[in-house]
Amino acid sequence: MSTFTIPRTLLLGLMLTAGFGASYADDSVDAPAPQVAALGERLTGEITSADELNGKDGSFYQRHHLMLEAGSVVEFELGGALRGSLSLFAPDGEWLAASGDDAGAKLRQRIAEDGNHVLVVSGEDARSFGPYRLDSRQLETRSEGDITAPIELTGWLDGDSNRYRLQIEEAGLYVIEMRSHELDAYLELTGPDGFAVSDDDSGQGLDARLTALLDTGDYTLVARAAHGYGQGIYSLDISAQAMPDDSDMQNGGPLDLDTQVSGWFYGQDIDYQITLSERLEVVIDMQSEDFDSYLTLTGDGVTISDDDSGSDLDARLQTLLDPGQYTISAGSFGSGSGRFRLATRTQAVTDDEGSELSLDEPRTARLVPGARDHYTLQIETPGMYVIDMRSSEVDAYLEIEGEELYLSDDDSGDGVDAQLTVRLEAGHYRVTARAFNSSDVGSYVISVTQP
Repeated sequence: MSTFTIPRTLLLGLMLTAGFGASYADDSVDAPAPQVAALGERLTGEITSADELNGKDGSFYQRHHLMLEAGSVVEFELGGALRGSLSLFAPDGEWLAASGDDAGAKLRQRIAEDGNHVLVVSGEDARSFGPYRLDSRQLETRSEGDITAPIELTGWLDGDSNRYRLQIEEAGLYVIEMRSHELDAYLELTGPDGFAVSDDDSGQGLDARLTALLDTGDYTLVARAAHGYGQGIYSLDISAQAMPDDSDMQNGGPLDLDTQVSGWFYGQDIDYQITLSERLEVVIDMQSEDFDSYLTLTGDGVTISDDDSGSDLDARLQTLLDPGQYTISAGSFGSGSGRFRLATRTQAVTDDEGSELSLDEPRTARLVPGARDHYTLQIETPGMYVIDMRSSEVDAYLEIEGEELYLSDDDSGDGVDAQLTVRLEAGHYRVTARAFNSSDVGSYVISVTQP
């Protein structure tokens, strides 16, 4: 069961709110008018034991009055020797915001109404004393409207999303970054011909980052929090980048083995086709500096996928594949967009078609993702035979083929072991051992006995 913990600065704000109702009432009766400071004016003070006491945690605090305008986004920063925090209250005493525990003594807030606001400077705890300075400023923000790339701006999110109309005047490679210490940034970009990409965490930490090749035209850029409603300041940086050498660019289609190509991912998986004329060990790597790569391989009964088996967030698939045609799907784990590299390497393997199964001679082998081990079985004497495939690591699956014969089994043995009990005539048979789930990896024992 998860536990919700109220940050200390928020708790302090709530505790101070309880006392401010009475304080505001007292100020209205024969109380001297408070000195009201202007935004941008540096304020100084010192927290001592003679200041007002927070009876809940023993810390001491001072109040400063500032005249603030509706619609402005303001920033307050506490400096000096004091280890402290900030809380902001509306003209009617309603608590508005507090400095975050992980962001230092800095507070930002969009002001909803004109009037005399109260900024409280509090010691971090009952042992926090000392001088301080308080700086304030109005932030220039742009939270909607028409913008043209390249551009850098600061925005304020106070709700579901902010929407910009982005004009691209020169086609090329662009990087769009949304950074914030106050919310989990999320970007959405849509444009002509159904173009649509989005990103959550491809930047640093919880920042969002989109990398895309954009044609000239008008796009809609949405800046929001990753999980719905969000409030806080953010920066938006849209920059043009030098085009990389993409002479090997291939966005899908037939792919030669033992080659490397580059591609651009825009939110939809890109499919490549490979064809094997013999059984091979195949390694597929997908690398990207722009998003978390994800690979899927399908075909001939094989379905395997991978997220991070390569370096860092890169994807890698390594498997044995029989002759046939397969599809490689290059995608992203979650959201994201950008450039990637796709490489395939193959290595010849000993064809297990010639591996023989003999009566009462168990064999041990190991399966890799997508592998099928083939054995030959020569029956000299007609009769009933039992073929077992046992494993504690994979869900065993058996097949047997012969003249006018095909049988298969999944779980007729113990647990998820496979077992075929069949009458066999004298002759030559092919036995295939594989995993029911093609992505399984593990060892197994295969044997032929008579009941």
